[in-house]
Amino acid sequence: MNSHRKRFTYCCLSTICGVLFGFAHAQSDQDLTSLDLRDLAQVKVYSASRHLEDARDAPSSVTVITAEEIRHYGWRTLADILNSQRGFYISNDRNYTYVGVRGFLRPGDFDSRVLLLLNGHRMNDNLYDSAYFGNEFPLDVDLIDRIEIVRGPGSSLFGTNAVFAVINVITREPTARPSIENMGDVGSSWSRGGRITASATRGRLSTSLSGSLLNNPGASRLFFPEFAASQPNNGYAENMDGERAARAFWDLRYGDFTFQSLYASRLKIVPTAAYERTSTTWEPGPQITLPISTPNITMI
Repeated sequence: MNSHRKRFTYCCLSTICGVLFGFAHAQSDQDLTSLDLRDLAQVKVYSASRHLEDARDAPSSVTVITAEEIRHYGWRTLADILNSQRGFYISNDRNYTYVGVRGFLRPGDFDSRVLLLLNGHRMNDNLYDSAYFGNEFPLDVDLIDRIEIVRGPGSSLFGTNAVFAVINVITREPTARPSIENMGDVGSSWSRGGRITASATRGRLSTSLSGSLLNNPGASRLFFPEFAASQPNNGYAENMDGERAARAFWDLRYGDFTFQSLYASRLKIVPTAAYERTSTTWEPGPQITLPISTPNITMI
């Protein structure tokens, strides 16, 4: 008797779920087909000509990634976002994240041939002309309103580094009503992070303040065949792939005046014996790890 009840309950639940899924699917299709194609085509972009214009009038191939897409696909870094776009691919040497465009990714160029902008302001550093796309990117992806990717050279408009592409990250505006957002996530290797954002508007004054932290212990054991014959650990790096990052962003607006401040700090333990470190000094334990810290403060 119990088995018949279970089967009957299962059939009822399956029927209800199927009806609800079909209804939701029909509603989604109805919403999509009700949109006008002219409205879909009238997307405003800035990065192609340094002024707002329709995407179909832009003199370049422009891709716009919105905040809704970022939330839908669950991308957690700018590198994840770019890796999903045509013509882009990602590589990582457990130190930094590098972006290749249309098959071009010269080893050791530190992404100096891609120009990264934040609200139209250059973010490539002044030492190696590097652009940061992984966890070293100084802005939390949840604060992004949209990303404009302009393919092809753009040095005539933006100057140095715009050889393969121009990537302009545009932050979201402060909310009209006072709000506080909390976010936390966990990942592989016990990676964990969190963010808190406060935003408010009163009259012509609006502001938002956000801070986030990341702690990722990394892989606990890595093997490098180049050091397999070396002592004392025979090519194994243990507990040497950790990473910590902290970010803060402040957006203050009054009428036509806008002030934005950005702070970022990253500590990366590099397990690959980079920068001419030899295998004779390779020993397990945190006391010989090679930290790379990249703090920076940017006024936009």
